[in-house]
Amino acid sequence: MSAASGIAATQEAIEVIEGARKKQVLYALFKIQDGVIVPDVVFPGADKAESAAWQRDDAYAKDFKTQVYPNILSALKAAQGARFAIVDFAYVNNEGGVRRNLVVISYCNDKHVKAKDKMMFASSRTGFEAKANVSKKYSANDESDLDYSLLHEFMSH
Repeated sequence: MSAASGIAATQEAIEVIEGARKKQVLYALFKIQDGVIVPDVVFPGADKAESAAWQRDDAYAKDFKTQVYPNILSALKAAQGARFAIVDFAYVNNEGGVRRNLVVISYCNDKHVKAKDKMMFASSRTGFEAKANVSKKYSANDESDLDYSLLHEFMSH
């Protein structure tokens, strides 16, 4: 919950966040709807078979940039309004080691979100990030901020 706005995550949203911490959810998008934060897109959904190949860290890291991130990007770009995302971000570092870290992405496209909605989203951000309880937090204000190379650079530092 955000002290500034009073917007809380629903129990369903909290369960999705917990699923991400347990690597049962690879990414999820959340939106503010009817005064609460709710899940919007969750992958994998009920059909866990669609992500079974990515249970191994090396396989997931290998496919993340070309197969997983494009889906996240499409979902964020297609969203009507601001979104929070929690992403199990994976990559292979310069030494060949696999890294998987959760990141909260706050995406509020300045061109397509009304001022009132921007203010509500901004005032809810700290509360959502606290609920997600992850160390990496990334903010994007337009589509160019969602470029994979920018997020990869952010995650690798």
